[in-house]
Amino acid sequence: QVFNIPGDYRVSLTATNTNGCPADTAFLDITVHPNPIAGFTIDKPEDCGAPAEVNFLNTSSGNLGNEWTFGNGQSGTDRSPSQVYDDAGTYTIQLVAVSDFGCRDTVRQEVDVFGRPEATAVASDAFICARDTLTLVAEATQANRYEWYLAPDLQPRLGRIQQYVLPDAGTYSFNLIAIYNDQ
Repeated sequence: QVFNIPGDYRVSLTATNTNGCPADTAFLDITVHPNPIAGFTIDKPEDCGAPAEVNFLNTSSGNLGNEWTFGNGQSGTDRSPSQVYDDAGTYTIQLVAVSDFGCRDTVRQEVDVFGRPEATAVASDAFICARDTLTLVAEATQANRYEWYLAPDLQPRLGRIQQYVLPDAGTYSFNLIAIYNDQ
């Protein structure tokens, strides 16, 4: 029997047989307690960059206990905790709300801690001859995408490593844009 509504119930078990002996019935009173309803909101800084402190507001009802996992190997039992994320990335947060009778409800949400890229680049050579290949390597931190621009071309080349054949002698300007995400 499944009890979907909290309350007090009397259940019975009747034992019968096929040889004509009398049947027997046993009764048991049970109480079905309500489940808590787990919920929380996330308040994270709009600024990019890790480390970042993220606050969690517990909106659960019907619970006395809270079991948090923060997606970074840390856990806690505070009602509305804060957590510092040392690295940029997406983390799955889980809250298990526990009632005073041990009934449980679980909710999960994701938080994206944005990176703060710092664009730096290294060239294979500072001086090369015309028609030689120049290799540029992005060594940016907290970046997931790289756009290279060779002035005056406005079309970016994508990727951490780029090679250019410079047709003529002269000075060339390169721009590197390091991007964590497009949000």
